[in-house]
Amino acid sequence: MSKTATTTATCILPPPPDFGSISLTGKAVDFHRNLLVGIREPHLMLPIIDYLEEHQLYDESSIKALRIQVVKATRMVDLLGDLTGKDMTDARAALAEELKEAEEAADSAMKLIKNQEVWEKIQANAEGSSFGALVLDYGFPDDILDRVYHLGRLNYQAGRYEDAYSALQVYRTLLTYLGPKQHHKHMLSSLWGSLACAILTGQFDASVDLIGKLFELYQYESSGPSRPVGEGAGNYAESVAVLMHWSLFALFRAPSPSLCLSPKLVMLLTRVKALQAIISTGNFHLLRYAAIVALISPQQLAQSGASKRDTPASTPVSLLAQYLEGQEEWYCDCFTKLMVAVYVKADFVAAKEAARECLKTTDYFTSVIERENQIALGVGRTLAGALMLVYRVHDLATSLTKMIGISQDVAEISVETASRGRRSGLTSGETTETESQ
Repeated sequence: MSKTATTTATCILPPPPDFGSISLTGKAVDFHRNLLVGIREPHLMLPIIDYLEEHQLYDESSIKALRIQVVKATRMVDLLGDLTGKDMTDARAALAEELKEAEEAADSAMKLIKNQEVWEKIQANAEGSSFGALVLDYGFPDDILDRVYHLGRLNYQAGRYEDAYSALQVYRTLLTYLGPKQHHKHMLSSLWGSLACAILTGQFDASVDLIGKLFELYQYESSGPSRPVGEGAGNYAESVAVLMHWSLFALFRAPSPSLCLSPKLVMLLTRVKALQAIISTGNFHLLRYAAIVALISPQQLAQSGASKRDTPASTPVSLLAQYLEGQEEWYCDCFTKLMVAVYVKADFVAAKEAARECLKTTDYFTSVIERENQIALGVGRTLAGALMLVYRVHDLATSLTKMIGISQDVAEISVETASRGRRSGLTSGETTETESQ
């Protein structure tokens, strides 16, 4: 990992582990290893490592070595003890003492969240009080922001994600009393930490909101004084690439992934600046997910609300396919090949081969939507829409079943959704209502 990447990650959350010392063997090594390195945050790596072990993608000894290395970058002492067999009594006692001291130091603020009436009043700040007035009214020490943030960070490092989220929520609420800019040295890290906690505790609605806030902040990377505190213009692409990795949890790992393809997240993954960040940072594997979004929910691309000039997300899906074709020198897999074959080359032999491969390919993030048939429906809809434009097929659903091996039920739904999409212009490339605004 480069020095620049490590520095950026340190600004966000604890430094990532160095994967260079671990030799991984097995299937799909490069793709999942790239995912882990791109995510960077140890706590968010652990669910993926569990997936790798469950699906036996790596040998057992490599998985254990990887998990130990990642856990060592946290303060989860009990888990580390279980993995290594070492006596963690002293480390456990030290952590407990630190947590006790941190809780006592932040108690004047943290106790407020337990009083719903008082907490709602503070959140509303109807009188527009300043931070100084808040400190006087509630008897906070001058460094209360540092204390509450430290408590949240320590709980997070220890794997106590709900407690960490609560502390960071208090921190971010108090921060609003500093005025519109809310500049504080921990402001940006508190958003990243809150996002990680929301992901790890399954608060996917909150995740989408936090991703949106972070994305908005990073849009000011070249605006001088408006730049987020602690971040330089040179870190923009790296930070956005990390944010795109984290957004995959909200996009694909929610209980109903197809419902979480919000226009806000789709725009993050497919806008021009984001795609450029993917290429400039070498995170080419993210192009797979841009293609998957287009395959399973083209309507969301048209509803992202961005302008034509800024992103292909609100223009026909074919424009995204053209972009993917232009990156084939750097990255291509079955999902990007299917997009290019259908929307750029009209090569149905290549499309058939890519579609069959898509139905056999899975990873940590696509495994959930695959179980819900979202991949099969997206692939079927894409092929059905393309075939409707070129051929007259008496029973298109049966033809799809024979062509790529999807079930008759999935094929029939695919044809139905493709027909609706064609009528709305989403598959034919006609201008949609969103685009014309």
